[in-house]
Amino acid sequence: MNDIPKDAQRGRLGFLLMLVLVALGSVLILFPAFLPKSSFNAVGEDGAVELLQLAFLIISAAIYFATAGHAGRLKPIFIALGLGAICAAIGEYEKPLEAIIDPIETEWIQLPILVIIGYLFIRHAKPLARFMGFASRRPTSGFLAAAVILAYVFGEAFGSKNFWEESLGTGYDERIPVIVKSYLELLACYFIFVATVGFCLPITKRTAPKELPPSP
Repeated sequence: MNDIPKDAQRGRLGFLLMLVLVALGSVLILFPAFLPKSSFNAVGEDGAVELLQLAFLIISAAIYFATAGHAGRLKPIFIALGLGAICAAIGEYEKPLEAIIDPIETEWIQLPILVIIGYLFIRHAKPLARFMGFASRRPTSGFLAAAVILAYVFGEAFGSKNFWEESLGTGYDERIPVIVKSYLELLACYFIFVATVGFCLPITKRTAPKELPPSP
C-alpha cells in the first residue's frame, strides 16, 4: 500500500507543476531577447515582449472563464477575475487597439468592465470572502502579489528615465528604461498566469477543496 496520503500526493504534484511552470517561464521570458534581429523582437507595442504579455493575460482570462462553470457559488468571482485579466490585456495593447477602434479610446471599454467587476464583488461579498480564504491557502498567491509589485512598483521605478539618469548619468542609452520596464511587465504577466493556474486547478478537480462550499 502507498503510505503517502492522497492530499500529500496532490500537494506534491501541484509543487512539481509549479516547478515546471517556473522553468518554462524562465525560457519564455528570455526568448524574445534571442530572436533574430527584426522588428518583431524589438521592444514595443508590436514586439514579441508585448505580444507575450498579451498572450499570458488572454490565456489567464480564458482559464478563469472556463473554471467558473465548475466553481459553484464562487462562479461570479472567477468571472470577475477573468474580466480583470481582459481589462489588463486591453491596457497592455492600448495603442494598437486604439488605432483599430479610433476614435474610441480603450478607457471607454475598460471603465464598464471595471464597473461590472466592482458590482460582482459587492453583490457577491460572501463568495468573495470565501475565495479570499481559499486563495490565502494557495502558495501561488505569492505569485499574484509579486506580479502587482513588479508591475506597479519595480516597473514604474526601473522604467523611469530619472532612475537611469541618476544611476548612469545623461549619456545612457534611452532604450534601457523601455526594455527593463517591458521585461518586468512580461514577468508580472507570467506570474499572473501561474497564479491563475494555481487558483483554478483545484476547482476543476472532481473532489472540491475542503475550504470551498458545495455547489448549490
